[in-house]
Amino acid sequence: MSDITDESPSTNMGVSLNTLKIANAVGFVVTVALNGISSVGLISDYAVGEISDKYPIGVTPYTTAFAIWGIIYALQALFVIYGFFWPKEDEALLLHGVGFWFLSTCMCNSLWIIFFVQGSDTTIWISSVLIIGLLSSICKIYLNTSCWLVTRPGGPLQKIALDVHFSMYASWVTVATIINISICLQLVMGTSAAPGMPVRVEPWIFVYGSSFMLVIALLLNTFIVVSRRDCVWGYVLAWASYWIYVAREAEGIQVGALPVSIIIGLITAAVGVHTVFVGGTPPLEEKKVELI
Repeated sequence: MSDITDESPSTNMGVSLNTLKIANAVGFVVTVALNGISSVGLISDYAVGEISDKYPIGVTPYTTAFAIWGIIYALQALFVIYGFFWPKEDEALLLHGVGFWFLSTCMCNSLWIIFFVQGSDTTIWISSVLIIGLLSSICKIYLNTSCWLVTRPGGPLQKIALDVHFSMYASWVTVATIINISICLQLVMGTSAAPGMPVRVEPWIFVYGSSFMLVIALLLNTFIVVSRRDCVWGYVLAWASYWIYVAREAEGIQVGALPVSIIIGLITAAVGVHTVFVGGTPPLEEKKVELI
């Protein structure tokens, strides 16, 4: 590991900070554009939601849950725009901490959209690899920039553009990764129907497989919320779990999503109250941010 300091090189692998900012903006625009054209059927005959209907699993949230993408893309736009006004004393963090990883998220997200909406078993497997790459890239930024562990010189706006943004992004993509992998497991354990028809899945896969995935998500989120005092990450799981419960309740299938939503919601609220009223000096407050 090496410290990110003001004395860090002014380029990252020969790329200047200004060039990186422009590249980030281009990557974001391409990602949003691909998301838009995929929803109107210009990439394939399927939209993302139609693929979810084709491969029904026990952890797919009700449609309303996906409205969170609007907030995530708004935060990404804020991050890209704010990048051009990034605090001078913190530019090394943007150049070396975020570095090329934001471009990596844009690339993985864009390719995921292209492959996922194709609607074949093969492209579903490829999309799973891509979404794992997306999650890994987001988490790399989250760790490199010590989200929720340090004070930002840019104040609340930088905190929102960086910490809130990548926390919400990582948490939601964690849920999306679980969904994507669950579809792949379904392809292995279930029985594919005729092309264009839903895959038949045994009921026990809905109940036990989905509940297991949610418990893993609950444990992971609890660790992050408590260790980082990251309430955003916890509330995103609470949001997703609630809408999973709503979707499954309509089908008469109980997968334990509501208890997960309540538990992580209460834990997150408790951590938030403790941080606000008892005190919450970040563990790395007085330390240099380290590039992992």
